[in-house]
Amino acid sequence: YMVRVPLLAYQRGDEWNSPLVRWLAPRVTHYIANSEATKLNLVSIGVPARQIQVIYPPLDLAVFNLTRRSTLTRATFGVPEASPCFGIVGLLVAWKGQDVFLRAAKRVLEQVPEAYAFVIGGAPRGGRDYEEMLRALAAELGIADRVIFTGFRSDVPHVLRLLDVVAHASVRTEPFGRVIIEAMAMGRPVVAARAGGPTEIIDDGRTGFLVPTRDDEVLAKRIVALLQDSSLAMRVGQAARQDVVEKYSAADHVRLVTEVYLTTLGFRRRFLKARHLVQSVQPAERRR
Repeated sequence: YMVRVPLLAYQRGDEWNSPLVRWLAPRVTHYIANSEATKLNLVSIGVPARQIQVIYPPLDLAVFNLTRRSTLTRATFGVPEASPCFGIVGLLVAWKGQDVFLRAAKRVLEQVPEAYAFVIGGAPRGGRDYEEMLRALAAELGIADRVIFTGFRSDVPHVLRLLDVVAHASVRTEPFGRVIIEAMAMGRPVVAARAGGPTEIIDDGRTGFLVPTRDDEVLAKRIVALLQDSSLAMRVGQAARQDVVEKYSAADHVRLVTEVYLTTLGFRRRFLKARHLVQSVQPAERRR
C-alpha cells in the first residue's frame, strides 16, 4: 500500500476483527474470496464489496473420479461389503461437529441396525483430547462397535467410495466446505449443515440436503431416508457429480483467477501512467 504496489489477497475464511485489521483490510487492492460467506465477512470489517470477487476453490476431477480403480474395500475396516455405510470427513476438531454426527449416528443405527458409521480424519498435533472424547461418546451412546475411526487418510477419494451417504455437521459457519464438493464429485449424496459455504454448494433436495446446524435428529432423518431409498441416493449423487463438473473445474478456476490478476495489473499500469504524466508536468510548472 505504502509503495503503491497492487496487493491481491486470497481469503479462505473469516479474518481477525481487530482495529489493525480493520485499518489494513480495505487497503488491499483486490480480494479473491472462496465463497459469498467469506465475502460477507470481509465486508463486515470494512472492505468495499467492489474490491472482492468470489471464486470457488477448484477440484482435481481426475483424482475425484469414480472410474479410477481402487483396492480399498469395506472389508479393510472389518465391515461387510453389503452393509450400508455413512460417514463424516474432516479434521477432528470440535467445530467440525463430529459429536453431532455421532448423536445422529445413534439415531440412524436404531432404524438401520445393519449400518456402519465412519469418522474419517485425524486429530491435529496436540489436539487428541477431542478425539478421545469422541471415542468415549461413541461408547456412551452404545454404538462403539458400529463406528469406524479411520484416523488420517491420504486416500480420501477411495474412502468416499465406501460410503453411501456423506454427512457434514460443522457447528460454526463453514467458509466453504471442500469435503462437500469432494463427496459430490464421487457421486455421493451429502447432508450438510445449513450455514455458510454449504448453502452455496448444495441445491437443497436436488444435489444434496441442508439441515439445521447442531440438529442431530434432522441430520439422522435425512441419512436414513437416503440409506433406505437407493434410487433417491443415486439420483442425488448423479446430480451432485454433474454440478461439481460444471462449477469447480481447475481450468475454469485458472481462467477466473488469471482475469483478476490481469485486472489488478491493469490498475497498476493505469496508476503508473498517471504518475508519469504528473511528473512530466511538474518541471514545466517549476520553470514558470
